[in-house]
Amino acid sequence: MYVDPNRNTEAGNLKWILPYCKPDLPRVAGAIVLFCVNNTMALIIPLLSGLIVDRVIVQGQVDELTRLCIMMIVFTIVRVASRYGYQMWMERFGQNSVFRLVSDEYEKLHELDFTYFNHTRTGDIMSRMTSDTDAIRHALSWVSYQVLDCVVMFIGALAMMFTIDWRLALALACVTPFIFILTRGLS
Repeated sequence: MYVDPNRNTEAGNLKWILPYCKPDLPRVAGAIVLFCVNNTMALIIPLLSGLIVDRVIVQGQVDELTRLCIMMIVFTIVRVASRYGYQMWMERFGQNSVFRLVSDEYEKLHELDFTYFNHTRTGDIMSRMTSDTDAIRHALSWVSYQVLDCVVMFIGALAMMFTIDWRLALALACVTPFIFILTRGLS
């Protein structure tokens, strides 16, 4: 299943890796479902903390405390389990994709003639086989969902803040672009 990355120069830099990823797309779909469950729980748990403060501490409804604490514990367990699940599935996705890639690289190396090996240093070949493929695995297994996680959590937190107090959330939303620019400038 060797895919020549140079055969389609108009395609994006990552289109050549898609054939290696396709067999694991159902696993990625399951990971996305668990990802959504995880982020939903991450947004609900602080709301439950707010309900504990509002109802139990401020209004004195002590009978609500047990129910809200049990809900927090259950939601935390669901969040941890779903996070573990999607991280494992995404890691398996990355490992399987890289395994298929390395298998094709190995077969391609066997097809090359001796002049290639006479002109190419063994260290260069090994570097490509290990470090470059590990960078691809890292991008597929971790970076892909981490970027999505940051974006979804930012939008979800902003939506929750608008439901709690729209004026305070609007003030924060006005300051956020400046924080982004400052962060980009310092990094």
